[in-house]
Amino acid sequence: MASIDTEIEDVPDAQPDDRKMPVDSMTNLSISSKTNAAVGDSGFSEEQEESMEIRPTTELNMYYDMSSVPCGQLLIICNVKFDSRLGVKDRTGTEKDIEAMKNVFGKILGFRVTEHQNLTASDMQSAIATNLIPGVFDHKRSSCFAVVIMTHGKDNGLVYGTDGGIQLTKLMEPIKDCEELIGKPKIFIVQACRGSTYDKGVQLMTQDGGHEPDGQSITIPVEADFLYVYSSAPGYVSFQNPTSGSWLISELCRVLEKHYKEEDILTMLTRVCHRLAYCHASKTPSKPETNNLKQISSITSTLTKILKFMA
Repeated sequence: MASIDTEIEDVPDAQPDDRKMPVDSMTNLSISSKTNAAVGDSGFSEEQEESMEIRPTTELNMYYDMSSVPCGQLLIICNVKFDSRLGVKDRTGTEKDIEAMKNVFGKILGFRVTEHQNLTASDMQSAIATNLIPGVFDHKRSSCFAVVIMTHGKDNGLVYGTDGGIQLTKLMEPIKDCEELIGKPKIFIVQACRGSTYDKGVQLMTQDGGHEPDGQSITIPVEADFLYVYSSAPGYVSFQNPTSGSWLISELCRVLEKHYKEEDILTMLTRVCHRLAYCHASKTPSKPETNNLKQISSITSTLTKILKFMA
């Protein structure tokens, strides 16, 4: 009898017909400077430019403080069943992904895990906003905040609630407005298609062989300290297996569990990309057009320090 791996085929987190899908439609500055002077090419006056200082950094404060207990909150939003009018299939195999995330982030990395399933587009945003309300979770004393979204998706940053699409940027709004998370790493993991293009792969020919004084504030960009981890590159589909779960989540959890004690997050994500590129190919023998296809994770980082989980 054939093994279960050969019987269960990979499926993309595909997108519905556009015609069927309803779509939901700087932190405080404190730099000493003088005013009332001629403005130069940089947009600052000469006196302002002279008075602005680049604060020196130390090796110690190049690392995020990840010592809080719990380390932070992981919010899981996993959509499995969808309105039939969207024209997409239900997502099977998500139980493996949820189990893996709870094990690694909850038991190993010390996050408090909150799980939601089958949320509408508006409820997805509400779930994130609610978890940032003071009193729901003490983000002021925590080191990190993480969100993982597992659902269908398409291009232009659209992911699906059970009733339709919502832009990822809209889901991010409550996080960017949360003052308690300023300066802390915010991890956003998205397991969803980012388009309809299949990655057929290419042949590779192998060859041999800060210092921050007390009582003073500094300016950081609103978009600082975010880490976005997408299951595929822009425009491409993502694969999952009904038995073993999605490629990204399974590899991410595998790498985190094995290497979190000695490596920082970006090094580990490079390992994830490596495994996705070299160790995975779709298995759909009944559909030759989608058989033996590839997938690569896409990472966008505005982290301003090194993120290394506590051993």
